[in-house]
Amino acid sequence: MPAYCLVQGEIGKRVEVDNVPYGIQFELRLPEQWNEKFLFQGAGGVGGVIFPAIGKLYPHGASGANGLNRGYAVVSNDSGHATRDLVFTADPEARSNYAYASIVK
Repeated sequence: MPAYCLVQGEIGKRVEVDNVPYGIQFELRLPEQWNEKFLFQGAGGVGGVIFPAIGKLYPHGASGANGLNRGYAVVSNDSGHATRDLVFTADPEARSNYAYASIVK
C-alpha cells in the first residue's frame, strides 16, 4: 500500500422523521504519488457501510491492482445511512441520498 493521506468525515448530519441519525459518512484516501485522477468506490447493495477507500479492481482485487496502488484518489461513502436494511426509506432525504445525492454532495 502506498503512503497516503486519510480523510474521514460526515456531510449533512441530522436527525429526522423516524428519530434516527442520518448523514453521509465518507472516507477519502489521497496517495502521496497522486496521478491527478479520482475514483469513486460504491458500497453495493443498499449501502449503509463504508468500505476502505482503496478502489478494488475486480476481478483483480486480490492481486493488489487497486486504484490507490495506481495513484488514484479514492473515496467511498455509506450512501447517507448506517444500516444494511431498508429502514432508511422512511426518510425522504435519506432516500434521495441513497438514490443519487450522496455522490454529488
